[in-house]
Amino acid sequence: MLSPSPVDLVTLASAKSYLSSDGTVNTSATSDDDNIQRIITGISRMFLRRTGNYSGAWQSTLQSPFVQPVSVTEVRDGNDAQELYTRMFPIQSVQSLVINNVQVPLSIGFGSYGYQVSDDGKRIVLMGGTSSRGYTSQYYLIRGNSWPRFLRGRQNVVVQYTAGFPMQQVDNELQQVPASGPYVVQVDEPWIVDLGVQYFVGGAPLQQVQVSPAPGQYFVQGGGDYLFNAADANAQVQISYGTDIGCPEDLRWAALTTVAYNYKKHDRLGLKSESLSGPGGGTTSYSDLEVPVEALGTLCDYRREAIVL
Repeated sequence: MLSPSPVDLVTLASAKSYLSSDGTVNTSATSDDDNIQRIITGISRMFLRRTGNYSGAWQSTLQSPFVQPVSVTEVRDGNDAQELYTRMFPIQSVQSLVINNVQVPLSIGFGSYGYQVSDDGKRIVLMGGTSSRGYTSQYYLIRGNSWPRFLRGRQNVVVQYTAGFPMQQVDNELQQVPASGPYVVQVDEPWIVDLGVQYFVGGAPLQQVQVSPAPGQYFVQGGGDYLFNAADANAQVQISYGTDIGCPEDLRWAALTTVAYNYKKHDRLGLKSESLSGPGGGTTSYSDLEVPVEALGTLCDYRREAIVL
């Protein structure tokens, strides 16, 4: 089975449940799971690309700010403006900002030289400062006798920051290892990272391994599938893990709608319309959009810079 990607915005189970509402997919059937999973990962990566909310190569990134905070170091060209849009948002914290080799401090408010993060979490904004001469010494290094700016230059701005929607932690989710093989447990929420497993009775921890597990061990196959040894059949275990339930619901809905839309049209690729014969016949036309209209507005809301439709 095709493994989920850590950038996925929805789970296979949630996509199948959505598609089952009109009978398109039987939730208990698994014959087309790989195709649905492939669409989920493809759409999730497309959302990164279309919003510009990524750093590095979007085709291969293993982290998405839509599902967890990501640590980023950006080397940028100065834009001669008082603010700079970062490549990822929302900005949770800034570890370092350097302009023309000058370290810029955090501003504590009006009249305090340094940087602040904008309310929308998309921009780093430079603030002016005062002293007996009206300017701080650092202020002169950045701009001289005018408001501080991201001085124009090539690769002269270096910013280290953390951005993304917060990862949530699920503690001690109670699960039971199946009585017969395969001895796999799937957690309830979208999975990002393992945080440990323990027995429900007694609380003894199980050991995570990267090979076939022995008794008292487990292996995370990916996407929240936990494999146990046959000796632990029927055992009740408590699983702790990080989940992307901090991802905004409107974005998750847009991804789910787009996944369902593209899955339902996979059997009519290249077909824009078809004629129906017989009584009551006519012509049925199909949409060839990549993202359905109802999801497009939400997708635009998550671009780095505002767009007015």
